[in-house]
Amino acid sequence: MCTRAGSTVVVDDVIYFAEPMYQDGIIAQAAADCVARGVPYFSSAGNQANRGFRQVFKDIDPADDRSGTPTGKDLHNWGGGDGFLDLTLPPGSTVRVVLQWNQPFASVSPGNGAQVDLDLYVTPTPNASGLSRPITRSLGQQGTTGNPRGDAVEIVSVSNFGANAKTVYIAIEHYDGSQSMIPQDSTTPLEFRLVFFESNFRTTTIQGILDHTSAFGGPTIYGHAVAPGVVSVAAVPWFDTQVFNPNFTPSTTVDPEDFSSRGGAISVQFDASGAFVPRMSQEPDIAAVDGNNTTFFGFPLNLGGYEGEPDAFPNFFGTSAAAPNAAAVAALMREYHGALTPDEILAAMVNTAIDITGTRAAVGRDDVTGAGLIDANAALGALQAGPNGTINTPSGNVSILVGQSVNFSGTGTSPDGNVPLSFFWDFGGGAANASVENPGHVVFNKIGVFTVTFTVSDNQGTSDVTPAAIRVTVSSPASATTRGGGGGGGGCTLDPHGAADFTLLIALSGILAYVVWRRRTGQQMC
Repeated sequence: MCTRAGSTVVVDDVIYFAEPMYQDGIIAQAAADCVARGVPYFSSAGNQANRGFRQVFKDIDPADDRSGTPTGKDLHNWGGGDGFLDLTLPPGSTVRVVLQWNQPFASVSPGNGAQVDLDLYVTPTPNASGLSRPITRSLGQQGTTGNPRGDAVEIVSVSNFGANAKTVYIAIEHYDGSQSMIPQDSTTPLEFRLVFFESNFRTTTIQGILDHTSAFGGPTIYGHAVAPGVVSVAAVPWFDTQVFNPNFTPSTTVDPEDFSSRGGAISVQFDASGAFVPRMSQEPDIAAVDGNNTTFFGFPLNLGGYEGEPDAFPNFFGTSAAAPNAAAVAALMREYHGALTPDEILAAMVNTAIDITGTRAAVGRDDVTGAGLIDANAALGALQAGPNGTINTPSGNVSILVGQSVNFSGTGTSPDGNVPLSFFWDFGGGAANASVENPGHVVFNKIGVFTVTFTVSDNQGTSDVTPAAIRVTVSSPASATTRGGGGGGGGCTLDPHGAADFTLLIALSGILAYVVWRRRTGQQMC
């Protein structure tokens, strides 16, 4: 897309479950390379809300570090010595659970894979018996300290095909390797992330996640959406915005979609080679609207937000809909100014974004909507060059004597064609200001150094942000000077009107003046 197809903006709405969370995988590297080539890349933040965990691994019994059939003593302690996390599925639902921990992937960096081995279980009962006869489990082969192997990921899927709700239990087993600090850095603890992909998260219950706000759960954004330079996009329903009606539930201000994935400070700890090179990435970057009308799918693709949108046409909801809307704004910006870099486009979007403060969001940058909702008009306006002013005369800084004049003239232009223009000359207090393009000869009747600026404004009220400026130095004129001789009689008199027998150089506030004088009869020359 970035090389052979010659795309100028790229957008996707895909997440691969096994994309690394703690390392830039091959997809993330490709997306980052796209940005490095000057092509903006947008990706959906995801629709997993806050349905996940990020925790430091705490072994229930660190002294018991056996490998083999789990007994429950090497499980992660969810709290109070409990190694089992309750997960209740409503009838007809499916949940996929992705576990990753802070180790590199051998599939990304061959020969430098995981040095800690964790396993993931779904059990029918919260005890050792359940571990021995699990509903499902994922036992990928990873390595141990000094013996890297495999990818640090386990994935399971569980469904409820019954007529009643069913509770199962999630357990994370430490199989091999360090239980505390990771082998690559003795100051970094072993941690993991768990992300739930649910067919209906509003009726699925996860122990410890009481609602959709960031008071509970953890980050669920990962993969190439977190790659350097890639713009991760959250979702805000179009009908709950300021320009339509922000009073839709759940609050009386603009709310993000309740499913839009939570981000925050995302830790990526390994580079493409598997070396420990940690970096932090604040996600998501920005939010865009979703819920657009479309007949593409042939039916409404509604993820079941807070409230249905107000017209009768089929719609497309999700960050999968928001990301293309953000990319479309970038395409318009590039159409206006083809030389814009990805960083410049994102900066314009971020700096002009509408702050979202409703449910799940917060004042300022937050971990659900990032910088806020894209304002296309404002972002485009931030790119407009604005009017420019040039001082034609004088051509540079000048020095004059008090009472003298300087001829001022200027030229104003508007690259955007927003004419007519208005002009303002500020003479810094040395003379009366002027509101014409060419003030002509301006007399300075005060002694001092004055900064003169020429500001041009267009018919949109936009002014040149860097007005043209010069400096005028105004000094007093030279006067006759006598220096007395010894005893107070005689001395030397400067006579600038006489014949030039000698020349004296005098400096007056930056002005060089030559005063010519001659020796008078009967007087001593100095």
